[in-house]
Amino acid sequence: MRSKTIGTGGDYADVGAWEASIADVDDETGTAIESADITTGLGVTLNPANTGPWAYLLTADASNAIAAATYASGSSKARLTTTLGSALVVSGTGWTVEKLAIFSTAASLVVDFQESGTLRRFYVRNTLSGNGIILGTAGKALILDNGIVEIIGTLAVAFGTVVAATVTAYQVSVLMPSGGYAGVYVANGTVDCYGVMVQGSASDNWRDDGGGTFGGDYNLSQNTDAPGANSVHSTSGLYTNTTATSEDFALTSSPAFVDRTGFPTDTDTDIVGTTRPATGADPGVWQTPPLPAATRPRCSW
Repeated sequence: MRSKTIGTGGDYADVGAWEASIADVDDETGTAIESADITTGLGVTLNPANTGPWAYLLTADASNAIAAATYASGSSKARLTTTLGSALVVSGTGWTVEKLAIFSTAASLVVDFQESGTLRRFYVRNTLSGNGIILGTAGKALILDNGIVEIIGTLAVAFGTVVAATVTAYQVSVLMPSGGYAGVYVANGTVDCYGVMVQGSASDNWRDDGGGTFGGDYNLSQNTDAPGANSVHSTSGLYTNTTATSEDFALTSSPAFVDRTGFPTDTDTDIVGTTRPATGADPGVWQTPPLPAATRPRCSW
C-alpha cells in the first residue's frame, strides 16, 4: 500500500490530484493534512480506472481527527465541505472511505454511493432539505459503520437506498430535525441495521416508501419502528447535546443491550476508541455515557 498526504506541503495539493494519480495496481491511502485544501465547491468524485479488488482510503491525520465538541464547526483537517452538488460521489467499485467529516451547506445529497463500497468512522452533516447517504445503483452493496449522520433541514433522509440495492449499517447514530422525513429509508431494496439509533422528531425513524425491506436487530428509535426483535422503541433524549454548532453525540445514559455477534471488527471500539463489549454494548457511535467535560476523551482516530 502506498500512503500519500493531501494538502499544502503534501504529496498532492488536493483530493482531485491524489485521486487522479491512482493507477489500477495501487492500493493507496490518502491522508488529509490541511482542511482548506479539501474544501470544495463542486464536491469530490472517487472513480478508479476499473473495478479491481483493492481498497482506497481517504483518512484523517490521526492527530487531527474530529473532536466530539467540534463536529458542526468543520474545523477538523479530515473534512470535505461543499456548497454545490454532492460533497462526495463514489462512482467506482471497491472504495473504503474512513475517518472523514463531510459537510454540506447547499447540496441536497451529501454522499452518493453509485457502486459498492464502505464508509466508516465518519460524520455526515446536511443543513438543507436533502439526503445524507444514499446508495443509488441497483444490485450494489454499501456498508456503513461507526458513524454519525446529522440532518438539519426538513424533508430529508439520513441514509438508505432508493433502488434494489443493499445497505448494511452497524453502530450508526442519526439525528433528525422536527419535520425530517426519515432517519433510515428504503424504497426498493434492503436496509439492514444493527446497533443503529435514531433520535429527533422525524416523522418516521425507519421509513419504507415502496417495496423495500428492513432487517437487522438491536436498534433504538424515538418512535416504534426500529426493526428487530431485540430493538428498543420510544426512547428519546439520549444524545448529550443536539444544539446546532455545539453537538455532542455522547450518551446521557447507557442502554447496553446490543449483541455485537458478527459485527465488523472496526466496531470493536467506538468513535473515540473506547472498547465495546461483545454483548451489552450501547447502540450508536458512542459506547459509554459522557465523562465530565474536563476529562471527556476526544476522537483519536
